[in-house]
Amino acid sequence: MERVKENPTLYSNSVVREATYYIGLALLYRQDFGNSLKYFQKSLEGTKLIDKKPSGFYSYTLIKIGNNYDAMGKRMEALKYYKQAYELPDFNDSKKIAKRYLETPYKP
Repeated sequence: MERVKENPTLYSNSVVREATYYIGLALLYRQDFGNSLKYFQKSLEGTKLIDKKPSGFYSYTLIKIGNNYDAMGKRMEALKYYKQAYELPDFNDSKKIAKRYLETPYKP
């Protein structure tokens, strides 16, 4: 709790980033791709504000944005995000997952 008191902006941003990621994920699973994409983009903005170096949140958000574009039939746009995720350091198999989607489109 002391950390929250010391830097409330950082923790507020972290909560928003995580909440928007998980809302985006739920919407992706419900196949509400347009709204899911909006939440993942908001999560990506938060990640860029919070993390000084690449992070797992950054990698997986890029992958999920790519998943949304694939699901909407926008393969070329999806490939841009998978490539960005693949070029980052590996976080819990993020490179392997990004490579899989670079080779084979996401199907909901």
